[in-house]
Amino acid sequence: MVSLKLTTSFEVTIPKFIFMDHLLNIQFNWGNFLLAAVCLLALFMVLQFIYGVIHNIKLPKNTLHFSEGILSKILLIYEPVSILILTGIFILINPSFHGLLILLFVMFSFGHLKNYISGFLLRFDANLVSGNQIAVKDAKGTISEVCRRHLKLKSDDGVHILPYNKLLTEGYTLASSKQMGGFHQLVVRKTEGENSIIHEQKNLMDLLVMTPYVDWNYKTEITPLKNTENNTFKINVHVKSKSHLYDLIILINESGYTCEHAN
Repeated sequence: MVSLKLTTSFEVTIPKFIFMDHLLNIQFNWGNFLLAAVCLLALFMVLQFIYGVIHNIKLPKNTLHFSEGILSKILLIYEPVSILILTGIFILINPSFHGLLILLFVMFSFGHLKNYISGFLLRFDANLVSGNQIAVKDAKGTISEVCRRHLKLKSDDGVHILPYNKLLTEGYTLASSKQMGGFHQLVVRKTEGENSIIHEQKNLMDLLVMTPYVDWNYKTEITPLKNTENNTFKINVHVKSKSHLYDLIILINESGYTCEHAN
């Protein structure tokens, strides 16, 4: 009876060892690597397409922001996960040689990788988006571009390249449009004469083009206000600094209009 039990146990455990041995002996090749790369790229394009569709269709504001927020986070996580998967397959094709190559790559690119990882963490912060104003130790201005390893901060004295590692180490302060330049809404009314809406829109745009206060990296819009007089307009404009906003209002007032800050 004892011998029978031992034999039965031995027969049951043999397939388990064979299965584990099969898993350990799986060989990866360049075909697996290319197939994984194509599949990951295709899935990424599908996610990008879905994001574009959601962005362009008409949805309730809260639903739109929620959907875009979820998809943007998925896309943010998807990139490093895809890199890790492809790196793992690349190493398993030839563990000793490819592992050494990856180790050398990490050693010589450590600074860039550190900024990439810091950027991955910081980009979960919804405040670090284009158009928002921040202040750091050496500069303050408007975020003009959010990249993978750094962001670009546009200020009065030029564009600053801020590595994410520096932001993560030194921190940053959010600033409102009242403290710095940024998007502002103006209500402008013609006080002298009366022209067509199209003519007045052109005059106002020509006036803005001639000023040094407007940041043309951002869209400027001039629209007539409904249910008001024909010569009343709303201007959405991005100025370079707070002082430029006041200078712009004074200039518009001196050009035959009355101008008020609406926000």
